[in-house]
Amino acid sequence: MERNIIFKLFCSGIAFPVLLITLTVSSCKKNEQAEVKQVSGALPSQGSIVPNDKLIKFLEISLQVEKGEVSFDTVSNEFEVGGIRLSRLDVQKHYEEANIYQATYGK
Repeated sequence: MERNIIFKLFCSGIAFPVLLITLTVSSCKKNEQAEVKQVSGALPSQGSIVPNDKLIKFLEISLQVEKGEVSFDTVSNEFEVGGIRLSRLDVQKHYEEANIYQATYGK
């Protein structure tokens, strides 16, 4: 019975235009998503060096620790928070990708 309804709709000329519209809309959505991925992949501050004081503030706010609990060791190029060591490159990468932090506290 269900096959007969689909066949009748297709033969009556309704299903074909609906199929074309559906394919067109879904293909446009795929292109829009691809463009968004390309734009979001490029970070404007990539390659630049963020000052240590900004990274320390970022760690204090994002880890919710008291001011002064984050220190930077220039010899090992690492941050220390409560005995945990974090490499400067990792912290800077997280800083650059922290969209909510950037929107709230700025660069």
